[in-house]
Amino acid sequence: MDEQVAAPMPQIAAIIDKYLELRNAVDAINADAKAKCATMKSAMEGIEAYMMQLSKDTGQTNFGSDNGTAFVTTETHCGVADFDQVIKFAQENNMWNIITKGVSKTVVKEYLDKHEQLPPGINWSAHKVIQIRTKSKSK
Repeated sequence: MDEQVAAPMPQIAAIIDKYLELRNAVDAINADAKAKCATMKSAMEGIEAYMMQLSKDTGQTNFGSDNGTAFVTTETHCGVADFDQVIKFAQENNMWNIITKGVSKTVVKEYLDKHEQLPPGINWSAHKVIQIRTKSKSK
């Protein structure tokens, strides 16, 4: 009968030390990547600001290159300023579809378009932004 020899028990301290070494290396890589990304994101924001200013100056709202497009679009944001007023408004106007966990941006936009004012208790903002997309390659 062959006896199997049990593998020696690893040194727990060495295992813990190796884990900590690896974790510190990962943290350092992530910190370096975060710093590099922050620089790149800042550069991207600068390009977006330049393109938005160019759009304002020229009236052009669409730009293209061989690799992508930049265009002006409107982002909208909607939130509750006073939930009690929103509930009262929904009750009085039988517009319960305005309420989600927040409020329905679509319903608020429709109301704003129709009545040229916001329902009570709603905050609304809209601003132009530049979006840059990669062109899809033809197959």
